[in-house]
Amino acid sequence: MSKYYTVFVEHIDSRAEGDRFIDSLKAAGQDTIIGYYDGCSGCIQGLEKPYYIFWDSGNKWHLTKFTKYSRFNQITGYSPPIKYTSEYFETIDSLKLTVPEFEMSHFPYDVVRIVLNGKEINYEIKDYEKWNNESAPKVILIDKIRSKLFDVLPSEWKGLDYKTEKRRKDSA
Repeated sequence: MSKYYTVFVEHIDSRAEGDRFIDSLKAAGQDTIIGYYDGCSGCIQGLEKPYYIFWDSGNKWHLTKFTKYSRFNQITGYSPPIKYTSEYFETIDSLKLTVPEFEMSHFPYDVVRIVLNGKEINYEIKDYEKWNNESAPKVILIDKIRSKLFDVLPSEWKGLDYKTEKRRKDSA
């Protein structure tokens, strides 16, 4: 008779966890936060949908991320495009994008949540909406955030709380 273990991973909703984390930062008095969620509608199950969060603690920037598997460590020293965000905050808040005359059933999308000096902006842009709005500050900000995230080496990320459950199975 052999025994083996099967590990089941509990998936978490990275967007909900990221939003809860931003809300906890706001409740703790943080007033400079940028969240970026990279989602997909109609995608196959199992795709990674990370939520990255930058926040300023006064003299240092911090970064963390959430995925469907884990909350990750806090990395210090990576700043978001805060100068661009501050400069175009009002435009980003008020700008309406040109919406295409078609809609797709499967598409990646980006969500940005900004908290800056007590004001908050949330917006979502579908990938195909970017095509007609490449020079819009909302789209440029997404590109700038992604560019900053490329600077982070994969080895710097450490998962903190993978949620797993082991089950022992007996077989003959």
